[in-house]
Amino acid sequence: MKGSWIETYSGKKFYALDPRQEDICIEDIAHSLAYQCRYTGHSARFYSVAQHSIELSVYSQLRGEPESTSLYWLLHDAHEAYVGDMSSPMKQNLEELGLLESWNKVVTNINGVIFKKFGILDAVIRDDYDKRILLDEKKEFFPDSKNNWGLDLVPLGISIDVMSDKMSEYLFLKRFKQLYE
Repeated sequence: MKGSWIETYSGKKFYALDPRQEDICIEDIAHSLAYQCRYTGHSARFYSVAQHSIELSVYSQLRGEPESTSLYWLLHDAHEAYVGDMSSPMKQNLEELGLLESWNKVVTNINGVIFKKFGILDAVIRDDYDKRILLDEKKEFFPDSKNNWGLDLVPLGISIDVMSDKMSEYLFLKRFKQLYE
């Protein structure tokens, strides 16, 4: 094993620099993402990464996309269960400093292991969903914001009813079972 490890919710050791399929557990992913708040916690209300992922997965399905694509959207941020996330502005700052490449390698490697484990290597992805939902989320979670987020996009047009952490964990697992099993 390379590097140091974290202990997951289920008690597994996960090595971020040496991820293995046998160390990936959907219950760990669901639990962790349900307890992580989007926008580094600066939203008007708690909004979990798990719910964000559910919203995109359901949106994809409602658009008539294949189940593999809906599963991709459910798991698109699954790496965050193991290494957390960094705000988009911070990623931009690191890119300006020439420091983002290593982080991206770690994330890409973890995603590759997760996607391989759950068989979503062939998903057809519309990358703009993850950016467009920002506008729906901004409306809901930053209602008084006067700031321009620099997004020249059309929002997805979804309404977001905030879920509790426990509910988003439960629904994440339920959605996963619908799409994968």
